Amino acid sequence: MAVEPTVLVETQCSFTLPSGERCWVSLAAHDMFPFGQDGIPYHPWIAPEKPRRRFLEVVWEKTHPDAVIPSYAHEGDAGFDLSCVEGLAIPSGGHARVPVGLRAELPPTYWIWITSRSSTWDRGLMVIDGKIDSGYRGEWFARVFNWTDRDVIVEPGDRLVQGVIMRVYTAAMLEGQVDVAGTTRGAGGFGSTGHRSVNNGNGSGHPDGGRP
Repeated sequence: MAVEPTVLVETQCSFTLPSGERCWVSLAAHDMFPFGQDGIPYHPWIAPEKPRRRFLEVVWEKTHPDAVIPSYAHEGDAGFDLSCVEGLAIPSGGHARVPVGLRAELPPTYWIWITSRSSTWDRGLMVIDGKIDSGYRGEWFARVFNWTDRDVIVEPGDRLVQGVIMRVYTAAMLEGQVDVAGTTRGAGGFGSTGHRSVNNGNGSGHPDGGRP
């Protein structure tokens, strides 16, 4: 069954600053503001113009002749499967770099989370989570760990790995003073809730000084 790609609605919007200056922005506003009944994002400060529709696209290139271009198995699935292209043995307690025979071109505001399929654990394997940034255009590999007491054989075509497309949010990194007392948790680190305080002489009430 073919699954339709996500449709983004990009809207050219204008708004007026307190100074009276009029500004224009182009945004995929489904990530920022709710939609109105006409499919145009609503926000009281923004006057939407005519929207234009486009599909979120990822371009794939095979680096191995047996590679499989990913697709979604069902409507609404968050992840798509990635198939191994080489057979190998992963030793007990060891890990291996498993090639999927692909590289990709992502839109600049997206990245892909590499993780395990739910059935991978049943084989005694676990994909060590990874991240593919939009700027990376090299061949894709997955790091797979064997947690069992036996060697596990991986065959070409095995689907151990799943990718999930995620949105990038870039923050402004500011230096300043953190308001530690501004929350009920404060500087409490791991194990700071659900346990009685420990008098350890470090002033934190935490066995390791409250380090996360």
